[in-house]
Amino acid sequence: PAGGFYLWLDVQDRVGEATTEDFCVHLARDHRVGLWPGEDFGVPGFVRLALPQGDGWREAVRELERRLAAFAG
Repeated sequence: PAGGFYLWLDVQDRVGEATTEDFCVHLARDHRVGLWPGEDFGVPGFVRLALPQGDGWREAVRELERRLAAFAG
């Protein structure tokens, strides 16, 4: 496809008392992972992950996996 691919991830267990916006800011600042808060789409407790188009998406997913694993500890 000419566009990107989006995944919705349920992060309710990770967010706790915070918002998904707080969660996304933390991931971006501390782990260089860019997600979009579900509240902006009317879906609290979820975040949106955009995968790039083109040939680099597999490497992007591997890098995302590495960074999320570091976050999860």
